[in-house]
Amino acid sequence: MKQRVIRAHVYICEHMSRYFNHQTPSSILQSSNITFITSIINQRSHYFN
Repeated sequence: MKQRVIRAHVYICEHMSRYFNHQTPSSILQSSNITFITSIINQRSHYFN
């Protein structure tokens, strides 16, 4: 389960980086937007079922 969440995290970060071209996925992970990204993962978790 944890590995699936991590994979989802990587997927979301890569997806978000398309919209935030000035930020790399790693910088998004380290930013204060982690809660926001986590909420996106929760909302879209059906993609990873």
